Amino acid sequence: MSTFTGKLVGCSLILGPPLAITLISLNNPRFLIDTSKTALVIISFLYYWIVKQVLLVLRSPLLSIPSVPGTAWILGDVVAAEKKPTGSSQKEWIDTIENSGLVRFFGFFCMSPTLLVTTTDGLHDVLLKTPYDFCKPDMQRTFLERITGRGLIAVEDNEHKLQRKIVTPAFSGRHIRDLTKIFWSKSQDVANAIAGELVKDQDEKFRTGIVEVNQWASRATLDIIGLACVGRDFDAIYNSDNEFVKQYDKVLKAEQGNPILISFLTYLIPDYVLRWVPIFEPIRQASEGRYQLRPLSRKLIETKRRDMETESEKHVDILSVLISSGQLSDDELVDQVRTFLVAGHETTSAAFTWICWLLATNATVQSRLRGELLDHFPIRQNSEIDASSFEGLLYLNAVIDEQLRLIPPVPMTIREAVHDTVITGQHVPKGTRVLICPWAINRSQKIWGTDAEEFKPERWLNGQSPHPAGLLSVLTFLHGPRSCIGQTFSRAELKCLVVSMVTRFELQMADPDEVIEPAGLITIKPKHGLRLRLREL
Repeated sequence: MSTFTGKLVGCSLILGPPLAITLISLNNPRFLIDTSKTALVIISFLYYWIVKQVLLVLRSPLLSIPSVPGTAWILGDVVAAEKKPTGSSQKEWIDTIENSGLVRFFGFFCMSPTLLVTTTDGLHDVLLKTPYDFCKPDMQRTFLERITGRGLIAVEDNEHKLQRKIVTPAFSGRHIRDLTKIFWSKSQDVANAIAGELVKDQDEKFRTGIVEVNQWASRATLDIIGLACVGRDFDAIYNSDNEFVKQYDKVLKAEQGNPILISFLTYLIPDYVLRWVPIFEPIRQASEGRYQLRPLSRKLIETKRRDMETESEKHVDILSVLISSGQLSDDELVDQVRTFLVAGHETTSAAFTWICWLLATNATVQSRLRGELLDHFPIRQNSEIDASSFEGLLYLNAVIDEQLRLIPPVPMTIREAVHDTVITGQHVPKGTRVLICPWAINRSQKIWGTDAEEFKPERWLNGQSPHPAGLLSVLTFLHGPRSCIGQTFSRAELKCLVVSMVTRFELQMADPDEVIEPAGLITIKPKHGLRLRLREL
């Protein structure tokens, strides 16, 4: 054995290969230039990794949990987990791997052991029984914080409890009822704007044409969240020159890029640096948009304060309620405004787009829904609509519930155990990642039956709840103290949008053979948009 090799082996036994190699290379800078020695460095690192990973796996208390078949030591289960659409691999695992509530899989190099929760009992433990035993991993939390600020979505533990307590009154049933007229007014606006794009058919009887529904959904929900959240009409339906809309568009367009690259760079590089880096343009533009949204949000808050002091009219928007509480500083208000504008706009926009697609591809459902709506109230006479107007619309509720079940706008979320805990009786060590996948749970045949992947609003009718035992509703909005605080808001908004769309137009696919592919970074929408042929009724 050479002197060099002897030193390396000796140091490795005492210090471990990485530290040993570092010390020797510092002592002899030419060490890494020598090809044979470089090869030895690589071999040493691989040896160290293999030994470390093997020992971790063999000693893990998670070893008895069923795992994904064919786990690879280099790539782990990353390739299998990334099968599109997001959540489809996890759905397959739930239905095909025998388990008692958990399935185990690994990330790159068999690191980051992750548990997929597969049963309602497991979800109850994570979301309801011990929700604060788990938090978002550092990378995900930082990424969300860059987009929304330190609002309700990004914070954890006691800070989350306090914010939730302060914000909850703004989403009470009474306030949502007050906002329904805003939802309806903007729903009518977008229907009118879409109708303006249509042209008379050959017989001059009807107006018809092809429209990109995804864009209209985004404009409409941005206007709604602007009025309902901060009391400002962004006028996105008719005008995209609003500065807030321009910056917001920059953030949204980043979803068309590489999700892994976007999240990685956003995590590593602050926006005030990333907005000047001449790399992948959508990422740079998104960073610029996020950077500019903060001062723009602050201006909205300052304007709202002045309006509340000088105007006697009732302010029903969410920001007014939060300002009136007096419990949040201006910086905290900025974070909450950014959170609600981003989360409230994107998720409902995605849900509405998917409802339009499902109705366009299910003519019988569309016809039945339209019949119920036209029988219920004279929409075409522009009658006044309030929250009570939607009572008794069972099939409308069924259609919305079924879309939220089948295509949840946020298909999965991940948590990390902050200390040793238990899920369905299984000891889970601190640092273990836990995957909650609404897409998989909502479509699992084990949970919902053999027709789980079919669009069947009827499953919600006849007075029989389709909810699996242990679930209060579909997992789309999660459950417990970390559930979506805007669930009631979103459902009321969707009702107005769907009623306005379905009673005004007949929906068909522009190209019946087109394959619609779900895609997105946080929320999922049709990858290439949604082109529908509309005929005005």
